[in-house]
Amino acid sequence: MTILRQGSYTYGNDDSLFAANGVAAIPADGYTLASGLTGALLRGFPLKQGATAFELTPVTADADVVVAILAEDVANAATDLPIVAYQGGEFNKYAITRALTAASSAANVAGLTVKARVNGIFFKDVVKGV
Repeated sequence: MTILRQGSYTYGNDDSLFAANGVAAIPADGYTLASGLTGALLRGFPLKQGATAFELTPVTADADVVVAILAEDVANAATDLPIVAYQGGEFNKYAITRALTAASSAANVAGLTVKARVNGIFFKDVVKGV
């Protein structure tokens, strides 16, 4: 596992995924998105455990336990199987909401908050981007 400071992992000039300065754990490689998925996923989408130790799948309901946050956009979940994901940290709840809404997910930040905390993933109230 590689540890990168937030400031060293950039995603455009208007990145607002992080809620606080600090250190976020980023697996260098090894995780894959569950096969059989389709469509695009935005950076910040919450992920739950898949069928194997290194497989992650998008959350689908508020009852799902969040184990990671998608670190990069996935253009097509059917073909972009290797992924990078944050395993912990403080995230802007508006960025997470944007990712969930873009994918038309039934899950929402309010419902996922408590189950995400168990794994050191916190959704924080920060300035909402326009």
